Amino acid sequence: MFVKSFSYVLATMGVLTLSLPTIAEYYVVDNDTFKLGVGGYARVYSGKLESMQYNTVLKAEPKITAQYNITDDLSLKGKFSYRIVRDDRFADKKVSKVYDAYGTIASKKLGSLDVGKLRSVGYALHQGAVDVSNLDVDDSDISYFYKTPKNFYAPTLTYLYTDSRDPKVSYTTPEINGLTWGLSVVQPEDKKADSIAPYSTKIDHGKGIITAAKYQYDFGNDIWATASAGFAYYHNDTFFKGDSQIDANHREYSLGANVGIKNITLGVAYKRIMFPDKIAVKDSRAFSTGVAYKCGKYSTSLSWLHSQAELIDKDTYNHIMFSNKYEFTKYLDGFISVGQLEFSNNKGMDDRRWFGIAGIQLKI
Repeated sequence: MFVKSFSYVLATMGVLTLSLPTIAEYYVVDNDTFKLGVGGYARVYSGKLESMQYNTVLKAEPKITAQYNITDDLSLKGKFSYRIVRDDRFADKKVSKVYDAYGTIASKKLGSLDVGKLRSVGYALHQGAVDVSNLDVDDSDISYFYKTPKNFYAPTLTYLYTDSRDPKVSYTTPEINGLTWGLSVVQPEDKKADSIAPYSTKIDHGKGIITAAKYQYDFGNDIWATASAGFAYYHNDTFFKGDSQIDANHREYSLGANVGIKNITLGVAYKRIMFPDKIAVKDSRAFSTGVAYKCGKYSTSLSWLHSQAELIDKDTYNHIMFSNKYEFTKYLDGFISVGQLEFSNNKGMDDRRWFGIAGIQLKI
């Protein structure tokens, strides 16, 4: 079955290269005072999990950016991006849409202040598992090729959960001797299923605070290392399951590191999620690691994510993936990823599935 699935993937590569929708940036206006840029990407994934339907997914995110320089040190920035995903097989809706829109006051000496709908500092500063494909092993786009088993719960990411749908105020310091620190304050707005909630459960984040730091050191001779740490606290989360509604809160901790040695990069990350006793969702943890190698336009990686959680059953999730990527031009690259997903618990579930997925990305 896996060989047959993989042959489907190879056959679609020729079709994928015909797709020409739009992470780079092209400046329409670029001078000392004002910059106006457009950019983004468009990705097509095609493949299948063993014993599941073949699927093709389109994911695109065009963006517009603007920057006005008040002085040599102080500038005003703005960004609007619009993410759209077309998934005919496994999503609740065939087309999903999310946008980011925020403004920034940036100073080289004082740091930056961001206000609007954007990802938190926990996402921006996180270091973790490396993966050369656009699928990613952390918070993976491979979710477009399967449905989570009913009533199964285990996190699929190691960075602090961040929702760009919710408005935030974030402050990030400038880099000082390799150290960068940030703080995000979150306001609740939207009810959507996310990666920390069980299947068929929705969570509406309450007010939250997220803080994170990153440290980078260059040893010379193309050897470097970065490390990150983060903490998040969400107050008065509201969990929805069936007709019940439970108000609670949760905390998250994360650690991550990357090491680069010439053309080799290694990464590792860990996250812990902690819930109060009054809800059925118990504490969970996630761990990811990976190694990547780059040689000219070709790069390859081997990545693994393991997570486990207690709901009623002790759910365990494993995702291992071998990826290969080739940069055809600075605007176009393609990849092929193969691997295995596993969902298991202490009630006898052991669902393992091989997958083969090819993809291509066009970027400005």
